Amino acid sequence: MLTIRIGCPILKSVVGLIKRAFVFLLHPTASRTNMLVLLLIFASIPLTVLSAKKPQQINQQPAVKNVLSTSQDNNILPSQPQNSTLFYIEPFTIAGIKKTNTPNKPKDKNITFYLYNLIDDPEKDEDAEKAFRKLTISSSYDKNTNTFSSSKFHFDNLPQGKYQLLLKVDGSLRQSVGIKDIYPNETVIIQEKKIKLVMGDVNNDNKLNILDYDLILSCFEDKIVTSFCVNKDSSDLNFDGINNGLDYDIFLKNLSLVSKLDKL
Repeated sequence: MLTIRIGCPILKSVVGLIKRAFVFLLHPTASRTNMLVLLLIFASIPLTVLSAKKPQQINQQPAVKNVLSTSQDNNILPSQPQNSTLFYIEPFTIAGIKKTNTPNKPKDKNITFYLYNLIDDPEKDEDAEKAFRKLTISSSYDKNTNTFSSSKFHFDNLPQGKYQLLLKVDGSLRQSVGIKDIYPNETVIIQEKKIKLVMGDVNNDNKLNILDYDLILSCFEDKIVTSFCVNKDSSDLNFDGINNGLDYDIFLKNLSLVSKLDKL
């Protein structure tokens, strides 16, 4: 009979169990069958231990960390305003600016929009220091319709109430466009028919006087390239890129108009 020498104690026990199993199989009984099942179960334990020398490592982040990460991301989001009031100015014309086919089309100008409380007098507020809200936006000129237009704009967290609405462009007086009850999250439309800007306020002090007259003359025609011309853009009252008699005539006409209104 061939004898196998086995040095490992665990393997010896496994082989012994297998031999006993064959003996049980030659003479099967109910008790021996149950014993065989138990022996096979115990025999499989050492093999499982041998095969599990290096346990597998599973890289898995805990679910709690994901939740915390999401919470941190939310903390860096900018806070949303409680309300936002949208304003839209309809395309409007300016007296003295006419459709023309000349190469020097009227320049795009800035529009400044003001909100005043009812208790304040905008006419006495030359530097607009008492304006409750003020915003300057760009406008574009459409030569086909001879109108100026701007994009919509908004004021965030504007308290509900009644306000005075005013606007101006570079070189014009501030003009009231009405008193409006403003509510959160509404759209306020400034109608074109209410916009009748008076050009000639070259130094932007909300007045037409001798100071504006002198500034127009200092930039008149060839003087525009000299150091005496300090308000070149505002002196161009019709926005055609040239300071000439057309701007001078606009100023005199509007000065006469304002003088008549002051006497009323």
